[in-house]
Amino acid sequence: MKTARFDAHSPTNFNPEDYEFLVAFDNGGTEESNLGYMADNGIDQDVDALLAELETAGQEGRVAYGDAARCDHCGARIRYVGLFRHLPTGDVIAVGQTCAEGRMTYDKSTFDRLRKQAQLDRAAQRILIAWNAFKAERPEVEWDVLDESDNDFIADVLRRGRRNGEISERQLEAIIEAHKRDLIYAAERAEREANALPPTPVPTGNSMTIIGSILGCKYVENDYGGSYKMLVEVEHDGGIYKIWGTVPRAIEPDCGARVQFVANVERSQDDPSFGFFKRPRKATMLNTEGDAA
Repeated sequence: MKTARFDAHSPTNFNPEDYEFLVAFDNGGTEESNLGYMADNGIDQDVDALLAELETAGQEGRVAYGDAARCDHCGARIRYVGLFRHLPTGDVIAVGQTCAEGRMTYDKSTFDRLRKQAQLDRAAQRILIAWNAFKAERPEVEWDVLDESDNDFIADVLRRGRRNGEISERQLEAIIEAHKRDLIYAAERAEREANALPPTPVPTGNSMTIIGSILGCKYVENDYGGSYKMLVEVEHDGGIYKIWGTVPRAIEPDCGARVQFVANVERSQDDPSFGFFKRPRKATMLNTEGDAA
């Protein structure tokens, strides 16, 4: 037999005008998704403090449950929870969606947004499980090392994996090779820096043949979507200069790689040893001896 209730929040004594809405959350959601929901909806509340008030109120017998697992109005188990403060007593109570909308005339859209967030969380969880399974099936791959790489190409491919739950075998091979080249090129770069040549003015002109090393790569967004850009260091006339431009389609945007291509080159007005290249073409990757890879 159920014990009869005579508290202010029971269906018998309930007065919806006595309540102030505080926050809503999902009992089945993650802390991250609930915090994200509150941030997106401009709700600034200390939920832990409110739940502590629930627990204290329950101990003192002022509300029925005090744990937000059941509705403090009707007693039903609840997933999507609204916390309300009872203005006459200061009690914080947990109310389920049905009672909040039916008895307290609270806006249905609040709980609709929570359900939508829960759907997104479930989809994200399925993708995460698939991605973790994909990695677990390939234990020979140094995933932690790849995750820590500052190579934009590697990071972009891994982002696709986390977004889709997998990457192709060709993409996996490409990022593994890119990481190997990064290690080689890092050692070569350190050696070059130890024997650094002085800066020299950038030669300018159209259809210039460029042979150099990629110092850095970056994906740059624009009105047409975006493209990879690269910074290339070139030895010339006893010194070095650097030029910036779009990565040709025929090569991979790998930091440290030796490349050769033809482009139109302009010198920067601010730094004579820095320039820009346009219309890159006839591009090829080179090995460390300068031959086509």
